[in-house]
Amino acid sequence: MGVAPPGSARLRLFRAGARPGPSPPVSPPGGAGHRPGLGSCTGNAEPGGVWPAIGPGRTGGGTMFSLKPPRPSFRSYLLPPAQTDDKISSEPKIKKLEPVLLPGEIVVNEVNFVRKCIATDTSQYDLWGKLICSNFKISFITDDPMPLQKFHYRNLLLGEHDVPLTCIEQIVTVNDHKRKQKVLGPNQKLKFNPTELIIYCKDFRIVRFRFDESGPESAKKVCLAIAHYSQPTDLQLLFAFEYVGKKYHNSGLDF
Repeated sequence: MGVAPPGSARLRLFRAGARPGPSPPVSPPGGAGHRPGLGSCTGNAEPGGVWPAIGPGRTGGGTMFSLKPPRPSFRSYLLPPAQTDDKISSEPKIKKLEPVLLPGEIVVNEVNFVRKCIATDTSQYDLWGKLICSNFKISFITDDPMPLQKFHYRNLLLGEHDVPLTCIEQIVTVNDHKRKQKVLGPNQKLKFNPTELIIYCKDFRIVRFRFDESGPESAKKVCLAIAHYSQPTDLQLLFAFEYVGKKYHNSGLDF
C-alpha cells in the first residue's frame, strides 16, 4: 500500500462535501499570556497567523480610521425670505428740521444738536433739536412731543418753542468746565465756548438750552447773534418796523 501524496486527504474531504477545519490559532511571541507593548504586534491575529503592526491608519485592534474630518451630510434646500418693500420702507428716515418763517424773515444763525431743558431738577423730559436765530425771533425746532402738556395752543405768528427778540430781557452764557458765566450785551465779545444759554424773558419765562453735543464755535456764534439782534442800537432795525415799512412803501398807500 502506497503513501498518499500530501493534500490527498483534504482533496477527498472536499469532494465528499465536507469543509476542512480551521487552522489552529497561532499564539503571539512569548506565549498565550504575553501582552505585547507599543511597537509590537497587538490585537487579534489576521487569517494566516499574521499580526498587524501599529501604523498609520490603524488602531491597536486592527480597526481602520480616517484622519480627515467628516463632511456634513445635512443640506438645507430652504431659501432665506425675500426682503419686501415694507421692510425697506419701515427703516427710520432722517427728517430735516426747517423753521417756519414769516414773509421777509431770514435766518441769521443756527446750531444743531441742542438740548432744551424742560424741568429744573431732571433731564428726563429734555428735548433735542435745532436752535435758530432770525431777524424776528429765536426758534427751537424739534420732532419730540412736548412733555407734561395739558393743553395745546397755537399762535398765528409764533410757534410753541419761539421767543420774539423783543421779548428777551437778558442773555446769560455759562461754561461748566471753566465755571464762568457772562451776561451778553450788544456788540460784546465772548472769550469762552458756552455750554449753556439762559434767556430771561419779559413775560417771566426762563428758557435754557444746552450745547453738550453741539459744535463749540457754532454755539458761540448763535449766542452772539441773539445778543446782537435782540438789543439793536436803533428801533428801526427791528423786524416789525422794517417789514411794515417795506410793505407800506411798496403798496403806495397814503394815510
